[in-house]
Amino acid sequence: MYKYKEHYRPRMEVLDGYGWHFAAKFSDGSSIYSSGSNARPGGNGLGRINGYMRQLIEDADSIVENSEE
Repeated sequence: MYKYKEHYRPRMEVLDGYGWHFAAKFSDGSSIYSSGSNARPGGNGLGRINGYMRQLIEDADSIVENSEE
């Protein structure tokens, strides 16, 4: 993610409606941001982040459910 460009755009006009953005702020005050309109970086970095976030949400849901018992 640290090597991602700030913004991605297609080389040609593409209007498929695909858009994304990612922002993270760290405890030391630093942050990273990247986004895209109808384009994205190569590799699976965005998919990995999506997976991590989904797992965090599932873990938080489990904690809440267990605390209500």
